Amino acid sequence: MIHRSMTYLVLAFLLPLLTAPVLAATTYHVQADGGSDKHDGLTPETAFRTIQQAADLAQPGDTVLVYEGVYRERVTPPRGGSSDEQRITYMANPGDHVIITGLDLWTPEWQRQDNLHYATPDEAIFTDKHYVDGGNPYRIGYWMRRGMTLGHVVVDGEEYAEQTNREDANAEPRRWWADQRTGTIYIHFDDDPDGKTVEITTRRGVFRPYLKGLGYITVQGFDLAYCANNGAVPGVVDRMHPLYQSGLISTRQGHHWRIIGNTIRNAKGPGLTFSAGTDIADEHWWDPHGLLNGQPHIEVNYPRLSGGDNEHVPGNSQIEARPFKEAGFCLIANNDFHDLGASAICGIGSLGNTIYGNRFANVSRLVLPKSAEDGVIKLHMQFGTLIERNLFEDFAGDHRAVWLDNNAVGSVVSRNVFLEHPGRTPVVFLEISSSLDQYLSVIDHNIFINCAHAVVSAGADGVALYHNLVYGGESGFAMGSNRHTMLGADYGNMRIHVWNNLFVDQQRAYGFGYNQAINHHTADFNLMYAADDAGFHRFLLSDGGTGDGPGEHGKPRPNVVQYSIDDIDAARAGDGKHWEPDVNWGANNAPNGVEADLVHWRHTMGDTIDRHSEERIFEEATYSGRAVTLFLGSEPSLTDAPVMPGAMIDFQGQVIRAPVQAGPVQGLGADRHTITFWDDEQRPALPDLPAAPSDVVVTVHSDIEMRVQWTNHAPDARFMHIERRINDGEWEFWGYITTTQNHMRDYDLDTRVNSYDYRIAARNAAGLSDVVEGARADGR
Repeated sequence: MIHRSMTYLVLAFLLPLLTAPVLAATTYHVQADGGSDKHDGLTPETAFRTIQQAADLAQPGDTVLVYEGVYRERVTPPRGGSSDEQRITYMANPGDHVIITGLDLWTPEWQRQDNLHYATPDEAIFTDKHYVDGGNPYRIGYWMRRGMTLGHVVVDGEEYAEQTNREDANAEPRRWWADQRTGTIYIHFDDDPDGKTVEITTRRGVFRPYLKGLGYITVQGFDLAYCANNGAVPGVVDRMHPLYQSGLISTRQGHHWRIIGNTIRNAKGPGLTFSAGTDIADEHWWDPHGLLNGQPHIEVNYPRLSGGDNEHVPGNSQIEARPFKEAGFCLIANNDFHDLGASAICGIGSLGNTIYGNRFANVSRLVLPKSAEDGVIKLHMQFGTLIERNLFEDFAGDHRAVWLDNNAVGSVVSRNVFLEHPGRTPVVFLEISSSLDQYLSVIDHNIFINCAHAVVSAGADGVALYHNLVYGGESGFAMGSNRHTMLGADYGNMRIHVWNNLFVDQQRAYGFGYNQAINHHTADFNLMYAADDAGFHRFLLSDGGTGDGPGEHGKPRPNVVQYSIDDIDAARAGDGKHWEPDVNWGANNAPNGVEADLVHWRHTMGDTIDRHSEERIFEEATYSGRAVTLFLGSEPSLTDAPVMPGAMIDFQGQVIRAPVQAGPVQGLGADRHTITFWDDEQRPALPDLPAAPSDVVVTVHSDIEMRVQWTNHAPDARFMHIERRINDGEWEFWGYITTTQNHMRDYDLDTRVNSYDYRIAARNAAGLSDVVEGARADGR
């Protein structure tokens, strides 16, 4: 939800809509039982039969209201809204179960061979066929597993298991196989198909426009189920032609979509795709860092990724991709993502998206045991992404929960719950993304329960880990790099900040690449609670990672760090327990090096690391259902622990004030305390819009730099939304600053010739505050 007083980025392709006369809003009614596309759709009694019929007519401001029933169609909106006040809204009638599905009923003349009944679908049944690789999913291979197709077989409401060969399908009931040469489908029923309802996938998507860049569309309250989309390796970067990924639901490079309160399930590939995708047409995609003194602050640049799109529609003139800066600003809230073949959400190249209050379960179930580029949420080249108050559970295989990859700059992962992730891959994986201080990425107030590896970095700079709870796993935070400098990435992480975290029953706490003096790390006021017989906590000091690639194990290099291998050996000679060499937290993606106890960690890291952090003994900790119970035996408090800017709201929504406790919930005592973290009957509500900032001052700092500072009055604001105009021209979106900062710097300008104005608004999960224009001040 965006405040009506906010002026947004002017998108050239929306100008015809913005200048069109505003018409009175219309509600179109759609009814599966009794509706007809020959009706006018204006009342429940004269409802349309298909959603597409209403979509073809809906104009900005209109609502498409869909009643109980099963809708076997792919909805392809031909237009979007023109503003937040003039959206096109698609919604299920409240209380009705509305299924939109890529399945169709199939009643062939069956033949039998061994235990298998088989038939070949008529090609006419595959109506969603504007693809370079065809419209029949049973003749298209699934990229993530050789031998499988893109199709599904559902019998009496149960999804049968696809096999990669005929013999395996013949061996057990409730299996099937398709011959990709002919499209013939072989099904192993319990007995025979008489009296059974058989459905097969006939569409490649469920809710996805043909046109790119549509905006201001709301999709709310639907059960979106089954489609024959593909997966790709890497998940969102490569293999675009013909394996370009599109979700069961997709914004198709759109902006300002709201996808709220839906069930998104049983896609063969990803559930939801947004962003520009690999089909980016910008010659030089937007570098959110800008340049500093002519030098880029970015590891990897992707010039001109555009190379095609799998879906070509005759007569569609809008084949060219939309610019990178026009994709995003979407709200994905309170949805239930489950039983998806590949990622739940993936995207490459967009900004300003919010993923809030969703449940993710059994995702990437067909990508087993793991893949090179796959996660529940897998994002590349994202700027200002907010991932907040989501639940991740029932992990299938060994997949990451949140993978922020390749310039996922200024991201916030806050107040999420990650349950039972036993795999060697980390739960949150940060990779080759370099956030300057003003874009500092924040991982705060999350709860990790029984997760082998909570957070691992491979070359992600500028990350703040505040107030997290890590309970019952193997290792907490391992912040290093597995990239060589010749590949364009920083060899060791820089500016990693670990403050006010709570580790319970977790022997391995956290560690950095190299040391504080070189890489500007900070850490303090962390509490480590261990069982009485657990021994000491371990802290990792790495060589920066796996060197030139996975599998190469190294030690800290004497010419880089402030101590030598001999120093470590001498320290270990005392009692043999304080240093352990050649350790590797999190398999190939985590740093390698040595680990130490807290005392030796402090000594090695310098005078500003963990001077106040403590180890303690706890009484008991248990996890059951949707709650975790902690009996710590002492209050998780340390004198003078600071309130951290950018993480001022705890897991339960309370504003953090002194005295500050470690962990995601303030008010924990020494006695037993239960934290209930999820209610299946009531999803997390969006907050109110944030308060506006004040005292916005714009200063010319030098011939090439402007500075803007402000006072933030919204504790739950995670970003500042910033717009700029040059020489009193049009206001344009500039970018986001995480609220770890109260100022921003704009580089590579010519302040001698041009004048620059800025205005800002606070942003939380609900949207933006009122905008406040900055007052000019003398500078230099």
